[in-house]
Amino acid sequence: MIVSGCAALAAVAGAVILEPRAHAGTSDMIVLAPSDTAFATVCYYNHVAGASQYGVHRLELNGLPVIVHVDWTDGTEERITIEAPIGYFVFPADDAVTDLPDGEAVTVQILGGIG
Repeated sequence: MIVSGCAALAAVAGAVILEPRAHAGTSDMIVLAPSDTAFATVCYYNHVAGASQYGVHRLELNGLPVIVHVDWTDGTEERITIEAPIGYFVFPADDAVTDLPDGEAVTVQILGGIG
């Protein structure tokens, strides 16, 4: 059973789920899922155990790549940066870079597209 701020999104058919430290038993969760209102929805859950895997994570859904950077901050949060490919954008834009406390989640949509 998935317990996080991204659980409902992870249950969407076709969702791509990444748990970088699942082997450790506690992991942040990144979900890239289909959406009825956008090209995709992205959720990042910062696990309460402080088990973040710092670095760059790439997820792809139906040919749409999304990059998620996880980095330290000066505080206790992790800085989550979500990047959409050229021609797309993260909405709301203010949440494309988020300093996320343990136990919290951020959810954004990927909009735009060339066409």
